[in-house]
Amino acid sequence: MLISDVIGVRRLFETSPRNYYFGYVKLIPDKDVLLPPFTGKVVKSLLIKANPSIEEVFSGRYTPKPIHISTLIKIESNNRHIYLWKRYGSRQEITMRLGIGQTAMFYIGFAEDIAHKVIDALMNLNDIELFNAKWSLIEYGVEK
Repeated sequence: MLISDVIGVRRLFETSPRNYYFGYVKLIPDKDVLLPPFTGKVVKSLLIKANPSIEEVFSGRYTPKPIHISTLIKIESNNRHIYLWKRYGSRQEITMRLGIGQTAMFYIGFAEDIAHKVIDALMNLNDIELFNAKWSLIEYGVEK
């Protein structure tokens, strides 16, 4: 970090390097599911059910948050990706429908200091019940 003191002399202070990870997760529901808008909340709910200790990361004392997630993405049979979004100011209710066995995915980025909580949540995503369906983990990957 480069900092200037009162007389304009620049000093370089050492900060410990922080590693970040990036990953993706693919899931399928065992029933037809109708998901609400803002499917980032769906992803958070899945992660919290998989590892309750991760809830403090989403709502806790961290500034900036050491975790970032995408919304849930629907993958069509032709490999087309459908993102659920809502136009600012729109009053239209938008939902996403996933059929039985249809693949959904999300992306996740996180700092090394919470890696153990996130990896634990990802590994426990199998058989999570949410929105009247049981979700099965079919694939995930994480890289530094």
